[in-house]
Amino acid sequence: MGSERPSRIPSSRRGSNVPRRGTSFRPERYNPYSRGTGNRNGRASDQRRPLSESDDPPLPAGTRDRTTIGVEFEFLVAACRSTRNIQDPHPNDGRWLTDKLIDLSDANNVFLATVEERIARVMRNAGIVAKAAGEGYLMPPQDLNDDEDMGGDNDQALESWVGSYTWEDSQNMVENCEHATNELAQQFLQHHNNLEIKIFRTKKDTVRAIAQNKLRDFLHGNFDDDSRGYVINHWEYIMLRQLDRYRKMHQEEVKTKKDPNHIPIPGLNDKYCSWGVTSDTSVSGDPVLIGSYNIPPGFIILPPDLSELDSRRLQPPCLYKWFGAEVRTPVLDLDHADTVPAIQRFCGAVRDNFRVHKPMRKVGSGLHIHFGQEAGWTLFHLKKFATLWIVVEELLEHLHRIDRTRTTFCAPLRNRSRLAMALKNEENLMQGEPSCLSQVRNSRPALSARYAAQMAAHVPKDRLDAEYVNFIAEIWQYATIDDLNKAMSSHGMGWASVRWRVSGHKRTGPTTPFVTQTLEVRSMQGTLDANHVRRWLTICGGVVKFAKNASPQQFHDGIEALVRGTNTLTGVIGIPEDNITWMHNHRSGENGYFEYPDKDVVDWSDPFMPRGHGNTHADDPYIS
Repeated sequence: MGSERPSRIPSSRRGSNVPRRGTSFRPERYNPYSRGTGNRNGRASDQRRPLSESDDPPLPAGTRDRTTIGVEFEFLVAACRSTRNIQDPHPNDGRWLTDKLIDLSDANNVFLATVEERIARVMRNAGIVAKAAGEGYLMPPQDLNDDEDMGGDNDQALESWVGSYTWEDSQNMVENCEHATNELAQQFLQHHNNLEIKIFRTKKDTVRAIAQNKLRDFLHGNFDDDSRGYVINHWEYIMLRQLDRYRKMHQEEVKTKKDPNHIPIPGLNDKYCSWGVTSDTSVSGDPVLIGSYNIPPGFIILPPDLSELDSRRLQPPCLYKWFGAEVRTPVLDLDHADTVPAIQRFCGAVRDNFRVHKPMRKVGSGLHIHFGQEAGWTLFHLKKFATLWIVVEELLEHLHRIDRTRTTFCAPLRNRSRLAMALKNEENLMQGEPSCLSQVRNSRPALSARYAAQMAAHVPKDRLDAEYVNFIAEIWQYATIDDLNKAMSSHGMGWASVRWRVSGHKRTGPTTPFVTQTLEVRSMQGTLDANHVRRWLTICGGVVKFAKNASPQQFHDGIEALVRGTNTLTGVIGIPEDNITWMHNHRSGENGYFEYPDKDVVDWSDPFMPRGHGNTHADDPYIS
């Protein structure tokens, strides 16, 4: 199969039905092709349900048929020094680092809420509709500098502002001062409107500087020093209050604003209509990382009066207090022209403004993509997706770091799904709960036969290893989405590489707080390389759409081509080859898995992702 390592496709050409080393399937425990039509209690039955009910019902009237995505980014941000008696560990970096959170624990609600809001404001300044979650915090952010976070864009435009008020002899001093203050305030606000700049983005320090340095020259006629001083001070007071008012209005607008490209899904929580920022305690800069860095001699400078214990403790990464961040997109159209550019804007804005730790196994960050269907998944589509994913899952795993496959939070479906466990040891699974294996073969033999014929039309079973045939055969025997979802869900603690979160009969129903009607692909390590994300998004999206749109013959021939090695995955699903080539170029790690240039030993002199939205490592020879 060319560069895609055909040995990782489950071909029957390896010679026997004995599972390969490391395979969890044990087909001798359960073979759906060898069983008769009797049910598990030995009784023959047929509920005489109609066979005309389709697993692929027609599209509901007035419904668009778009594939939707929601992406979750997990990453680690340096928020402040860990203690006041050390200097900035990277003084030349230039990106945000605050002194205002040093005295707080990194688990403190104010610490968490502050960094959340800071990230959200940076995203909004980049034109992204973003909100900080602030979920469960008893106190709001207490130390945000509005001038830093909301201002800064208007300074140059305001240099051109020239106001004017001339003393009216018919009015007394108090009247002239009041009129001058109000008139200059209106002129200042109108200047913003004329230049189409947002008032809330003007710095308070800029207002103060204009009042003290420029306003005196805008007062003409019989103003003396006292009256000028009154107008200057009163104008500054009024404009600062106006600025606060506009900023509060902006914050209220933020709470209700929705991303213009979000896809409205019935029953969907409003938080999925915009970008959201929250904390993730599973993404951590804990002392477990000590010893995981290459530290150039003399790079770390500690005060000479530190105790020996503190000197041992203040080693990378413990020179900083870290914030484990999770940012999620709204529900977006996979094929919308602005979906990828929006991800690029987000990644660039965060990396340009924050010190984001480079990808590293022990950090524990992941990237999750929720795939949905605007009109709902059909049972037929889900069966085809599950079939194709099982065939290519091992190949896809090698596009990511090896730790992603070996964690309980994205374990292979072929090993850790309830169906895999049932096929491996059905009796043990049934001790605590009902079996997830299909009952259709015994209760509805005619429907079971139709399902077997459907599978035969879609799957070249004579080309696949027996354990894969048994697994896939069971997929095609489920009569409802609820039953298939149960089988494909994870067994025990953790989640599989694809977390199934769907429910329904033949088509998924409305979303609920607990069922998003999505398939969550969890295989990829965390990154803010937008081009890397685009490649993985294109590959997974291609699998979803091929499973949806391919005819039985196309689907059958595609799987056969993958197994025989006559076509690549990208060729079968119809996406450009370069989407997978870049990942293949990084497969130099253990057992051919993806590996970054630093081989997971981060250089402490350069531990952060560089500015921009491209490669996370500046020395990566392969441009993403």
